[in-house]
Amino acid sequence: RENVGPVAVLQKSITGLLEGEVNKGWLTRFWNVSFYLFFLALVPFIWYRLGEGYAIFVLIMLFVPSASSIGSIIRYLLTQFPAFMMMAWWGRDDRVDRAFNFTFATLLGVFVVVFVNWIFVA
Repeated sequence: RENVGPVAVLQKSITGLLEGEVNKGWLTRFWNVSFYLFFLALVPFIWYRLGEGYAIFVLIMLFVPSASSIGSIIRYLLTQFPAFMMMAWWGRDDRVDRAFNFTFATLLGVFVVVFVNWIFVA
């Protein structure tokens, strides 16, 4: 492990995704980068809707664990309740609620299939 900072770690992970061969390690890196970027994209909305305190909390919880690597970052993202509060706010609209339900149900099915086949994503 080397402490190079979140930006360098994210750049290294994205480069590894684009240049690497698709295998079990690639799948893990893909999900880690995808969820990291998704939660990072939620920060401005959290700042606007919930306030700067919650947004700073999310940023700290994103940047501190990713200072050396984003491997298994998903376990840190699950504790970021302001992001889930923001998604719940958006979910009041029926179309967004259906989109969230469809997306997360599909991901649940994908992860169950991956787990049953002894491919661990984390």
